Amino acid sequence: MEKILVVNNDKDTMSLLKELLERKSYNVKYTSNKEECITIAERFKPDIVLVDILQKNCVRDLKINQSTSVIPLILMTGYSWNEKNNEVEVDDIIEKPFFLDQLETIIKRTIAIKKATG
Repeated sequence: MEKILVVNNDKDTMSLLKELLERKSYNVKYTSNKEECITIAERFKPDIVLVDILQKNCVRDLKINQSTSVIPLILMTGYSWNEKNNEVEVDDIIEKPFFLDQLETIIKRTIAIKKATG
């Protein structure tokens, strides 16, 4: 079972994503706290992290931390990719609003790429 960490400042969004992703057989944890993000990622060892654009500092912190730097990151944003693509280093992006099927496709593709490249 793949593990997903959701980092978002909106608790309703996190709860909804957790519930929907768990229905798809993912093991999900979530946080809105930047410092907690690193600690959870180190302990939980997620296969992927979904990060809201408003938590983009967490992306930087995950990428510079030696134990979390290889975890794929998907940025969730209400901005177009062209506006924000140079701000943070992510593996993929999904623009809001999105459908769960779209998100799951990106999650599966990103995890498959990680597994293929080691």
